[in-house]
Amino acid sequence: GFDIDGGYNYIYLNDSANTITLTGAGFGVVDGTNFTNFYAVELRGGADIATINTGGSLLGTLSGGDGTDTLNLNSGANALSINSALIGTAAGTYISGFESINLADGNDAAEFIFNDISTQAVAPRQSLTIDGGLGTDSIVLNLTPSEVAYLKAQGTFSALKTFLANPTGLSRTVALSSIDLTLT
Repeated sequence: GFDIDGGYNYIYLNDSANTITLTGAGFGVVDGTNFTNFYAVELRGGADIATINTGGSLLGTLSGGDGTDTLNLNSGANALSINSALIGTAAGTYISGFESINLADGNDAAEFIFNDISTQAVAPRQSLTIDGGLGTDSIVLNLTPSEVAYLKAQGTFSALKTFLANPTGLSRTVALSSIDLTLT
């Protein structure tokens, strides 16, 4: 119930379930406390929920940290770009470590960039769920030739192509070599 001016520092939260909403450039509300002039936020452990409202952003990274974390985007037309290590950008803010991303009600563009299988040997397998919400969203999967071969070997490549051609009202889970991706 009070304001904190960070002078462009970082916010590190505890391992509880935290809630943060970015409402402007470097400011917002975290667990009921207003903050201004912060550069980056790390949610750490717990099942955290982060929301980026229209105009909300950070110059640094909004990190989900450990735990199972959800990112909610505003109802505008958002752009999401994320790789198989769950690092990327969402609504103009650098993000990392979110296992569930809700694109909300706008006409959003989501791009997933998958690294070559050979570079994923040391990384733990990740799980990512994307919900397009209402609106007309575009999905681009940038798969390497080795990832396509992996999907074909599983017999799931044609089902993924069918889903991407007509995803209306459907959900599809795809086991890639380095990530389990669920698209709704």
